[in-house]
Amino acid sequence: VLEQLIEETILLQEAKKQGITVTNEELESYRNQILISKLLNSNIDSKITVSDDEVLSYYNDNKNLFTEPDMVKISEVFLMVKPGSKVEDWQSFQKIMDDLYLKIKGSSDFLLAAKGLNAGVSVGKSEFLKRGELPPEVEETAYSIPVSELSPVIKSPIGFHIIKVEDKKSSRQKGFEEVKDYIKGTITRQLGRKGYEEWIAKLKADSKVEKRQVKGNPE
Repeated sequence: VLEQLIEETILLQEAKKQGITVTNEELESYRNQILISKLLNSNIDSKITVSDDEVLSYYNDNKNLFTEPDMVKISEVFLMVKPGSKVEDWQSFQKIMDDLYLKIKGSSDFLLAAKGLNAGVSVGKSEFLKRGELPPEVEETAYSIPVSELSPVIKSPIGFHIIKVEDKKSSRQKGFEEVKDYIKGTITRQLGRKGYEEWIAKLKADSKVEKRQVKGNPE
């Protein structure tokens, strides 16, 4: 908190040095936003209550929303083949990756070994990925080989890949305790939106609003 106060003070001093100010119009805009926020909180948000039974009922009725899918994390050596490349180019790149595979398959750090052997390849590690987030050919191999095993060279429409599966997660149903706060927030937002729409409709019905067309220079 102290650090934040120090930074705020420094920034305000710098704004003053640079002659940056806030206009009355800008202040009025913020004032209106704050007034509306407080009005909505007083008339809608503060009146919303969500019981534990409602949260549990939502969870039981929407369990499909709280299923964690199969996921996989990989390390990858990739050699891209440009779109429209000739068959001979594909064959040449295939040989490069086959030779590379033989040199790195026994290495303790195959990414580092691959990067040092050929400047044309790219290497990297992914986060956990769901099905559909990898090229189908790579995905099929990733889910079929064990963790820590190096794959053979994989050909896809965009090039050649060598992957190592770093970790896997099987699909599972998230427990109620994991998601109850999220559900409560979701229900609260839904009730807030419904409450606002009903309340603003009543205010409009009780108010007289005159619409005028402003005439002036089209420019």
